[in-house]
Amino acid sequence: MVLERKILCKIFGAVKVDQIWRRRTNQELKVLYKEPDVVQFVRFSRLRWAVHVARMVESDLPRKMVTVVIHGARRRGRPRLRWSDGVSGDARTMMGVMNWKAAAQDRNDWWRLMQEARTRHRVVEPN
Repeated sequence: MVLERKILCKIFGAVKVDQIWRRRTNQELKVLYKEPDVVQFVRFSRLRWAVHVARMVESDLPRKMVTVVIHGARRRGRPRLRWSDGVSGDARTMMGVMNWKAAAQDRNDWWRLMQEARTRHRVVEPN
């Protein structure tokens, strides 16, 4: 979100009001940009790929890479988030699905959930 705002500020530039330059607000950038939220689009794309991988056969390489369990000790401190943690969080917050792997196995139901979430978050697929 921060990177997106930074890029949009660079593209649209600052505003001069009463001989003083100021940055544009988020609302002004949204009005000027008129496109769907880039972050939401990336999250939906990640969900699409995750479901594609979840439906793969166990022996396929992408499925092996996502489901591999690495043994060993982690570093001290807060554990780093895994890719699957992000997918689980996106499915929970955007679609209201607690177990996305089970929901992904029913293609029609998953498609319906994705369409509902897209309309709720106003994400449009590019052509």
